[in-house]
Amino acid sequence: AECYMKLGCKTAAAQLLNKVGRDDTATAMSVKLWSELGDLKTALAWAEDIADDGRESPAYIAAADACRRAGDIPNAVLYYKKVLALSNNNNRDRKRAQATLDVINLFDNLDLSKIPDGTFKAESQGYVGPIEVAVTVAAHRITNVEVTHHKEKQFYSSLVEVPPQIVAKQAVKGLDTTTGATITSEAIINASAKALAGAKQNP
Repeated sequence: AECYMKLGCKTAAAQLLNKVGRDDTATAMSVKLWSELGDLKTALAWAEDIADDGRESPAYIAAADACRRAGDIPNAVLYYKKVLALSNNNNRDRKRAQATLDVINLFDNLDLSKIPDGTFKAESQGYVGPIEVAVTVAAHRITNVEVTHHKEKQFYSSLVEVPPQIVAKQAVKGLDTTTGATITSEAIINASAKALAGAKQNP
C-alpha cells in the first residue's frame, strides 16, 4: 500500500489496505496511509480499532498526526493529550507528544517578516533522541536548514530531504514527511519551528 502511495496509485493503495483489514505494525502505519489518502474518518476509525486492541500509544500518536496533517488541530491536540494521559505508554511516545504540543501554536503564528538575520538552533524529540537543527535566515527568508546533531539509526533520507523542503516552501507548515520516517521528519520540522520562534522572541 505504501508503494502504491509513492507511485500515486491511491485507489490501489486503498483497496489493498481494505484487503489487509488489520494493522499489526508498531507505528500504526495504516492510519498514516489513510490520512495521506485524504480519508481522515477512516484513519481515525482504524486508530480507534488499534487502540481497542491494546496499543493505545501508537494508535493515538498516529491519530494525532493524521489530524494534524489534515489541519484538524483541535483534535490533534486531544489525541496528543491522550498519549500523555496514558500510564502505560513508552517514554518516546510521551516525549514526542509533548514536543509536538509545544510547537503546534508556533506553526500558526510564525511570521518570517519578524525574524532577524542570523542562524538559530533548537531541538525536538526524534525516534531515538533529540534532533538539533540550525536554521539560517537572511532578508526575512529561510536560506538554509541543517541537521546539526542526531542519534537516529535509520531513515537517513529524511535528514537530507526535509530541510530543503522547508527552504523551498519558506514555511514549516504543510510539509510532506518522508514515508516511513514520520517521527524523524516531524522532529526536524518541529525543531525548525522552535528555532524560528526563538529567534522571533529574542531578536
